[in-house]
Amino acid sequence: AGGVRCAMQADRAALSVHTVFSTACAPYFDWQSAGLGLSHRRVRQPGPLTRLIACSDAYYAERSLRVPHIGTHVHPDYGRPDHNRVQDMYAPYNKPGGVAHWLKNAQFPPTEDFVLILESDMVMRRPIDCASLGVRPGRAASARYEYLHGATNGMARGFVKAAGHVQKVGGWYCIHRQDLQRLAPLWLQ
Repeated sequence: AGGVRCAMQADRAALSVHTVFSTACAPYFDWQSAGLGLSHRRVRQPGPLTRLIACSDAYYAERSLRVPHIGTHVHPDYGRPDHNRVQDMYAPYNKPGGVAHWLKNAQFPPTEDFVLILESDMVMRRPIDCASLGVRPGRAASARYEYLHGATNGMARGFVKAAGHVQKVGGWYCIHRQDLQRLAPLWLQ
């Protein structure tokens, strides 16, 4: 049994994680990014950390919003009606839009097994091991957020056939890269 456990731990260690988070082009998010980046390093979270930033290339170059030890992927501002398909002004559209843009257009697309999606105002207290959470192709992990209303309102019933089975999750998501590549183009829609 000990040999099986060691083999399982070695297999799990071989699985890699790419952590991403979404921000806007503002000093407020620079501070959040620096804090998340520092905590990512301090807990020794395996894999790279990438900031998905809603900003024009020109403004990004002018402001030089680079944060040490964090990769950056600049994408259009999906919170603006001229960049989203829903013709609505809503900044949270940048997370699904930014993830889809990153997967499709990144200079170095992710090759890691898992993608861990965080919020910019989070601080990591310990590494997150997606494999130990049961994440695999076809199964993702997140946290329960009981205060969310989006799973029990009329909007959910309008889009999900079995809305009564929708779980209130959010904050962070760990998903297999292959699943995210299939899901990301549909997320903003």
